[in-house]
Amino acid sequence: MKGKTIAIVNQKGGVGKTATTFNLGTSLAADGKKVLLVDLDQQGDLTYCLGYEEPDDLDGTIAELMEVYLDYDSYDPDVIDKYISKNDYGSEEFGYSVDYLTCNCEMSAVETGLVNAVSREYILKNLISEVKNNYDYILLDCAPSLGMITINALVAADSVLIPLCAKKLSSKGLNLLVKNILRVKKRLNPNLDIEGILFVAVDDSYVSNKGIKKEVMSKFGELVNIYDFSIPRLDEVEKSITAMTPIREYKDKKIKKGESIVAKLYDRLAKEVIGNEG
Repeated sequence: MKGKTIAIVNQKGGVGKTATTFNLGTSLAADGKKVLLVDLDQQGDLTYCLGYEEPDDLDGTIAELMEVYLDYDSYDPDVIDKYISKNDYGSEEFGYSVDYLTCNCEMSAVETGLVNAVSREYILKNLISEVKNNYDYILLDCAPSLGMITINALVAADSVLIPLCAKKLSSKGLNLLVKNILRVKKRLNPNLDIEGILFVAVDDSYVSNKGIKKEVMSKFGELVNIYDFSIPRLDEVEKSITAMTPIREYKDKKIKKGESIVAKLYDRLAKEVIGNEG
């Protein structure tokens, strides 16, 4: 399947959406897939990961592109190519790259502007459709919100991946999130599926974490794919993000490049995502 779009969604903040988007995207690219990462969060965390210390100082963001698109009289269908950038990773022998669209605080104004827009739920879908066939995977890093931009992401997506912390406050909102995804599927995007629920930043030494994982599996296991592995809470994940480096490329005094267990798990996630197409 060419050009599968996956929205990384959870209305709760701090559950690993950006880390998952960044690391899944680079793992897919390292596997030889053509990948586009799209930051849809006005905080610009994914944009930071991609190498921009001050996202709010940027021009040429997805927010600006959406504003251009809303001006129908002057919109050029080929303009999206001018907004897409590329990062190269890896070594000379084994190099790979990801394309991306940045985001910053301008997205809050776009969200407000969408309230009165014609076909407001389909703006992002229409934009993505212009480049979708150029990629194997397009990953949408969504804001911690169920607002209009996230609805746009769900309408544009083929599937949804839900990162979830094994915490009570994180898991309590899962029922609402699944209901909203199913509502979008019924009313706006009948082809939308749930890729799966991925537990992120997990510390299995806490009994409560294990209990919440069991609770989620009991409630949603028959309805939604729940990955049978979890991304552990390890310092190198946060350090790699601070270093603007995919976890598979991160190294320090304690960890050799590519040797983090988290890197191996995101590679495993990439394999499972690819396997879903077969």
